[in-house]
Amino acid sequence: MEVRSLCYIASEFLPTYLQTYTYHTIIRTYWSAHQRFFKDLCICAKINEVVTQAKKYLENDDHAIVIGLQSTGEAGMEVALEELAANCGSKGKGNVDYESLVISGLVSTAASIMANFVRNHFPVSLPPPDIPKTPEMPPNGFASEADRLEHARVIDMIERMKSEPPPEPIPELVEKRNALLESIHLLDLPPNPLDDIIDRLGGVDNVAEMTGRSGRIVKNKSGQYKYVKRFGASSKQKSFGLSMPVSREEESDRLNIVEKRKFMEGKKSVAIISDAASTGISLHADRRVASSHKRRVHFTIELPWAADKAIQQLGRSHRSGQESAPIYKMVVTELGGERRFASAVSKRMAQLGALTKGDRRAASGSDLSEFDIDSTFGRRALVRTFNALGEQPITAPSRNANDILDKFIALSVSESDGEEAELAKEEEDKRGSALVEASTALSDVGLTTGEPAVKKFLNRIAGLDVARQNLVFGLFMSTLDDVITDAKATGEFEGSVEDIRATSVTLKCNPEVIATDASCGAKTELTKLVLDRGISFDSIVQSIFDEDKSRAAEDSKDGEGEEDDEEEDDDLVETHCKSGFYMSRRKIAGRHLIMFAARKIEQEEGIDTDFIDPLNLMIITRPNTGKNPCEMPSQEMRYKYKQLLSSDDLLKAVKEADDAMSDEDVDEEKSEKDDEAKPNKDVMSMVRTKYGSSVADLWDDAYENSNCKEHSDGLAPRISEIGLITGAVRKYH
Repeated sequence: MEVRSLCYIASEFLPTYLQTYTYHTIIRTYWSAHQRFFKDLCICAKINEVVTQAKKYLENDDHAIVIGLQSTGEAGMEVALEELAANCGSKGKGNVDYESLVISGLVSTAASIMANFVRNHFPVSLPPPDIPKTPEMPPNGFASEADRLEHARVIDMIERMKSEPPPEPIPELVEKRNALLESIHLLDLPPNPLDDIIDRLGGVDNVAEMTGRSGRIVKNKSGQYKYVKRFGASSKQKSFGLSMPVSREEESDRLNIVEKRKFMEGKKSVAIISDAASTGISLHADRRVASSHKRRVHFTIELPWAADKAIQQLGRSHRSGQESAPIYKMVVTELGGERRFASAVSKRMAQLGALTKGDRRAASGSDLSEFDIDSTFGRRALVRTFNALGEQPITAPSRNANDILDKFIALSVSESDGEEAELAKEEEDKRGSALVEASTALSDVGLTTGEPAVKKFLNRIAGLDVARQNLVFGLFMSTLDDVITDAKATGEFEGSVEDIRATSVTLKCNPEVIATDASCGAKTELTKLVLDRGISFDSIVQSIFDEDKSRAAEDSKDGEGEEDDEEEDDDLVETHCKSGFYMSRRKIAGRHLIMFAARKIEQEEGIDTDFIDPLNLMIITRPNTGKNPCEMPSQEMRYKYKQLLSSDDLLKAVKEADDAMSDEDVDEEKSEKDDEAKPNKDVMSMVRTKYGSSVADLWDDAYENSNCKEHSDGLAPRISEIGLITGAVRKYH
């Protein structure tokens, strides 16, 4: 706030006609630097917790750490190094030998952002005059002598303006700028998060850095900090423990690939990836590498602006062929200002249907919808908050604002000392003074005028102290809850919908009352359900018979013969996989996977299936997860899986066995079973005897081993539990 105030004071030294324009130009740049500065501080605030948890995971040598961020802070580091070099007497930007500098410690990129703004944008002199554009020579010459003389006069004026020296600095403003820079240097700001993590997790010998920056500050064996290049170094460059290419083979590889290889081989236990390494690099617990026994723990400490980038980075540690699935940890502070970044990503993830439960086709994932506050209801809540805090008399913007105000009051009282503060609190309404404080906070970050925007609001409040930031953001979120509650009561709000896919749903226990409305006695109940999405071998065989019965009934109704169908099927062999049981050609997570695949579009007379289904899609059913919502093209199916038993062969074998039984037993009971078109116990026993080792046993093994709530033996679990909350909704008038 002091920097912004001094920028306004500095603009008053300028002529009146330049004051408004200059201040508005500076303040736009100020808010941009303001956002970058506090975003960097948010990341720095997470480092202690991330390092503490990472060290705990590394204690038993059974985990490997992956830390994801987006920016490296290299630009801020170079600004700080240039300033340090200038103080040491070096001159000439770009020609400084950073590697020879003596550095007392890690560089703070947050301080560099602030100092760079003050140094380059704080006004210390009159702005140079705007030089007009040089007029072009008329293609057909001048129409008159007067035009030629005017053209020459303008050219001469432009040349004189260019040759004039820049305006002299105003001493008072230079003094203020120097005082600001000095105060910035005295601030104890945290170091660059990337260098800080590397330094605290064992240095470059234990941390593999996969980023796009060209240099970094590291600690050598004697405890001194030095700037070293990651690539492009001269032959005299000392490595200081860096993983630089040391052989001819490694010299041909990019440095990030070398670092990735050391991490996958287990030579380094920690990997840090930035946006530059978010694609094309695999860091999962690959069974083919030495570190496959180490389960990956993926910390995301900085969310990207685009959801697809977030998905790409998360996918580095979660890939096929892994020994174990990674543990994901999204590190987000409770500060309202950081919700700006989480809001941007969650909004785009919701649009992509990635990692959110709002996508009906998403099998699972983390629900980030709570962070999506930049919505219609978010803007409506912000308008209500601004109106309540910006108009006189100031009122609470939400129905449940008292809890938030009381927390702020308790924090303020605990931080104050002396009887004078207590007496002042007794003389006025405490909640009213807290609302005034919230209104003042909005004014301090320039949110008193203009159209309310959620993005702008979240950007600006990041500059408030923690107590006032949480107060303002808490009032906004409480108002948003009211807006959504009202929208639900009127039917305007539509929450995310999740399809529950299961072969059986059972009640775990009787519904539990978790809340009772004091005014009307309405109860809110929690009902726990157990979902089983698996399907047994007998059930899948039964479905084959049911499908065959349905198809036979349609054929008899249409008068079609079986021979024509068989000829049509023979024509489809080359392009369309046959329905039946398939097994993966290679082991996945230590086992061959079995599944049942059925044609999505059956061949019918008069229907061009190649036009309707050019990919010849197959519907997949697995013993542990049931029917998959995603289909697989026949070409991919043929490449990844081999057929164990086709449905036609199974039906043919059962029909032959059924005919043999009909010849031996024609009693009434057998006739009733034929009418039901179900394979009796003898027929099912024959199927298991004939196809047991190749199909039934594999299916039963996967079905039984997945009868749990967690991944086991390379299989996704069959069983899961969900909670259903039901109760009355109060409608406010």
